[in-house]
Amino acid sequence: MKKLILILMSLLGLVGLINATNLNDITISPTSQGTQVLLETDGTLTYREYLSGNNVVIDFYDTDNNLQASAFPIINRGSITGIGIADFSSSNILRVVIETEGLKNYNVVPSRSNLALNIQPSVSSGSFPVWRASESISELEYDNFSYGGLPRGAFTGAGGLISMDLDQADILSVLRAIADYSGRDIIASPGVSGTVTLKLNNVTWWQALQAICHSHGFGISEENGILLVGNQSEFDNWRQAQESAERTIYRVYTLEYTTPDNILPSLQNLISERGQISVDARTNSLVVSDIESRQQAVQDMIGILDKATPQVEIIAKIIDVNTDASIDFGITWGVTGLDFFEYNTQGDVQFGDLTQTEERGRIGIQVGTIQSFANIQTLIDAMERDGKARTIASPHITVLDNTTATILGGKRFGVQVRGSDGSVTIEFYDAGTKLEVTPHVNVMDEINLEIRTELSDVDISSVQAGTPIITTHEAQTTQRVMDGETVALGGFVTETESNSETGIPILKNIPLIGWLFKNHSTSTTQREVLIFITPHIIRPHQVETQTSPE
Repeated sequence: MKKLILILMSLLGLVGLINATNLNDITISPTSQGTQVLLETDGTLTYREYLSGNNVVIDFYDTDNNLQASAFPIINRGSITGIGIADFSSSNILRVVIETEGLKNYNVVPSRSNLALNIQPSVSSGSFPVWRASESISELEYDNFSYGGLPRGAFTGAGGLISMDLDQADILSVLRAIADYSGRDIIASPGVSGTVTLKLNNVTWWQALQAICHSHGFGISEENGILLVGNQSEFDNWRQAQESAERTIYRVYTLEYTTPDNILPSLQNLISERGQISVDARTNSLVVSDIESRQQAVQDMIGILDKATPQVEIIAKIIDVNTDASIDFGITWGVTGLDFFEYNTQGDVQFGDLTQTEERGRIGIQVGTIQSFANIQTLIDAMERDGKARTIASPHITVLDNTTATILGGKRFGVQVRGSDGSVTIEFYDAGTKLEVTPHVNVMDEINLEIRTELSDVDISSVQAGTPIITTHEAQTTQRVMDGETVALGGFVTETESNSETGIPILKNIPLIGWLFKNHSTSTTQREVLIFITPHIIRPHQVETQTSPE
């Protein structure tokens, strides 16, 4: 009987050994979403997982640790900083603690014998070399591990941060130490040499690498996941060597909103030495021959520059009023409240800076902005009905952003000019109102208006005498207004002198004594020209998609 019991116990033990599951390896690799930790076993898995702080804990049941070590404190691959393994034999549990940094989310995907832990970090860690526990040094070896051949204690790391205390250490050994710790591939150019003396406490390996390289005048470049350390000329040589080995390709970029000549200077700086750009004016296209990386840069720049340019509608109104009416008009330009008592109309004017380019005659230009032109228009209509104002011109013009719109209203007259050889030519002169407006639209839908005005008048008698006299008033200003606000310019004052004679018919014409029966009077009339400019941003047409009810 005792023998039978012993045989049964032996058989049960053999069955237990046959069914035992072993943790054979742990692999850490990059994914498009972050980092994957693959735990590889040789049997059927029974487990539970949970989160403890930033650590993911996985408890395996009836599983043994078949790895050479139970702790890997310095991994630093992706968002994984370290892994610890604990065997709770009394509870038949093998606990794997995966230490993470910047954990945002995770999920577990089991299979029959493997378990994949997918970790999404809060900040992308980029690409990194694959790490395997079976190929890594054990916890016992860490005590005697020397990073990059540096003396023990000169370079230490814990929790993703490193500390360095170096005195005249070779820079190549320091770069090797950082490569050992980070797991990144680092290549130093032949020009990298020198010694490093520094003391850093609890910084990331990337911060340490930047500080060391920049203090020695070296730069850092990344090519295909490999960090290159060297100076700028060496980087240029590496890049040229790489580009010379690449195949050139042709691509045609058809422009929609701009022309090739407008953006060609910006693209010339992006192509390589072998690259060429030609223009096809017929199709408004650019033909680019270059390597793939430069083609991508050209495409990105075209995407930025080839955009619809906003259009601005300029609505101008130029009115002529006498000075007395202009006072009734209410624009005193010295106050912000405009009260038009006679016509019961109100508005607001705010002041801007004026740069006066030229002043001839009697002129004192004032500039302001009006939030709503509707009230001013009501006043203008009322004054025109009373004969106190006259609209000279009311042009509308649409112009592209950053393009000058020119409005000219007046008359052109010709004067005969006799040359020294007796030939007669006609020279033409313009007189009237000339308005140049250049809008600049910013992202806040504000419009900067560059305004140049010129008001000129000609003396007809001087034209008939062959020596035209033209009186010109010019002013220039820049104003910032919102879409739909109005810029008002005033102060273009002219004087007109008129002579009149009244008296008793017949008697006033008698020689010698006619002056007793008539009266001579001279009157001077002052008139002021007011200019109102209202810009409106014309936005690209937007088609609204309407869904029909089912």
